[in-house]
Amino acid sequence: MANETLPLLQVMQAKGIGPRSLARLLDRLEQSEVSLSDFVVLSPEEMVASYGLSEDQAAAVFASEEIAAQMAEILEQNSVRTMFRGDATYPSRLQKVLGPKAPPVLFAAGSASLLQQRAVGLCGARDASDEGIRCAELIAGAFAKEGLIVVGGHAPGIDESAHRAALAIGGATALVLPEGILQFRPRPSLTELLVEDQFVVVSEFPPKLPWSIGNAMQRNKTVCGLVQALIVVEAGTSGGTWEAGQAALELRVPLFVLDFPKPAASAQGNALLLRKGGQPLPCPTGGPPDLTLLREALNANELESMSKQHTLF
Repeated sequence: MANETLPLLQVMQAKGIGPRSLARLLDRLEQSEVSLSDFVVLSPEEMVASYGLSEDQAAAVFASEEIAAQMAEILEQNSVRTMFRGDATYPSRLQKVLGPKAPPVLFAAGSASLLQQRAVGLCGARDASDEGIRCAELIAGAFAKEGLIVVGGHAPGIDESAHRAALAIGGATALVLPEGILQFRPRPSLTELLVEDQFVVVSEFPPKLPWSIGNAMQRNKTVCGLVQALIVVEAGTSGGTWEAGQAALELRVPLFVLDFPKPAASAQGNALLLRKGGQPLPCPTGGPPDLTLLREALNANELESMSKQHTLF
């Protein structure tokens, strides 16, 4: 569907067409075997009558043609690729975990093939404690050395520390954005570490869409869908990390929560997530965390996926 990027952008930029509307439209087009290229040249009346758009949405599709062409050129200049749900390039685990709620399209820069590899996600507080940062770096570095992709949300604090630790030892990381990919600016501590084949930046949002709380919450589900296990380092009793932990439990993605002897103020939600079903991951003061149970969960998760893939009936 590479040639469908321009019409996709035309639809995504249309005022009034959000992620849910886009997903419904793409499903209808697939069912009727109509390409996006064929759709955008239909009359507004046909768009309304056959595909459920409002008159304002249909008019907006036509109005966004020029800006879509400009954006497509910028994406090409920045080597951003487009992956449609259902394509071979689309992360298979993400589609499996989120099902019909998986993002209908992803924009990726860097080594997009990393999204198909075994991965572990880390998330935590922006205002993380020193102990939280230490544990995040140890965990991310340990798994990066073992060849797993470290997935995070490119937020300051725990996320940034995990990305940095993975890259610093020569591992790879995926930065899942809560905004459009053309809004991406690497954090200063990561800039010199982002080298070819060791990272991928991915977004499910229109390329120029700015950050929002809603985007961040949606992004958390995408992180869960990309990983074999999610590790909550420090969570509050509300907010993004708390919601990420909840999402992992709902999606049945193995959830590990750091079990601190003396939790910092930034980790007050950890005990609650443990009571809800997260598995404790000790990180004793002065020593590395014991990752034995987490490795076992990763291996069991992989074996389960392989057995389902090879089931004949």
